Amino acid sequence: MQLRSALLVAFIGLVASHDLMAQQPNTGRFCAQGSSAANSASSYIQAVQAVVTNCRAGDTILLYRGLANVVATVCDFSKAIVNTAEGVVCVYLPS
Repeated sequence: MQLRSALLVAFIGLVASHDLMAQQPNTGRFCAQGSSAANSASSYIQAVQAVVTNCRAGDTILLYRGLANVVATVCDFSKAIVNTAEGVVCVYLPS
């Protein structure tokens, strides 16, 4: 239930920033494929590659607990980062 609440908050934030999305139409989606691949990766490098390969800058991603090093690498710390019971919801920022 907390995950749904976190995703709803992230979605509402994306809708509220409609002007920004109009300027950057290819950003702001939930990157389910990258999130899933990162969460099932067997190493840090594979997890980061999964996000880089499947997600675009500005996409929202969900990373499970235990992937703090991946969060530190791929999340945009100038945006909201939501800590839930399941993991962390953040915005992807390519390095």
